[in-house]
Amino acid sequence: MNRALTVACLLACYPCVLSAQALLPNLPESETAPIIFVPDATAISMGAVLQDRQVKELTDHAENGDCDAAFRLSRHYQAKNASLMERYWLLRAALGGHSIAQHWLWFALRNNKHCADMGEALAWLESSAKLGNMAAKDELNEYKRKVNICIPESH
Repeated sequence: MNRALTVACLLACYPCVLSAQALLPNLPESETAPIIFVPDATAISMGAVLQDRQVKELTDHAENGDCDAAFRLSRHYQAKNASLMERYWLLRAALGGHSIAQHWLWFALRNNKHCADMGEALAWLESSAKLGNMAAKDELNEYKRKVNICIPESH
C-alpha cells in the first residue's frame, strides 16, 4: 500500500476509534484471539477454493459422515461454479444434520410455487430451526403461512 493511501486510511479511521472509546469507556479489554495454524494455508482471491490436497482430505472425511467437511466442499464447488458438485455436497451436509446447509437448501427452494418444492423447503427450514439455527427459527412461522396454500381444506 502506498504511503498516501495508508495515511488517508489512518486519518479516516482514527477518529472513529477515538469516538468509540469515548462513548464506551467502561468496556473490558478483549481477550487475545487464538492463533490458529493451518499447515500449507494459502491466501487466494477466491477464498472458498481449496487446494487439491484439501479437497481430497475433506472428501475422505465427508464420505465418512463428516457433515462439516461436506458443507466446506459445497462452498469450494460453488466458488468454482461447479453447481452439480456444489448441490451434491450441500445435500450430503444437510442430510448429515448441518443446520446451515439445511437453511441454504430452504433458501434455494423458498420461492418455488410448486407445492412439492414448498413442502421440501419447509422440511429443511423446520429441521434447521430444530437444530438451533436462529435465522431458520425467525423465518419458520412466516414460511409456514406461505405453505398453507398447499394444504387442502378438510370438508
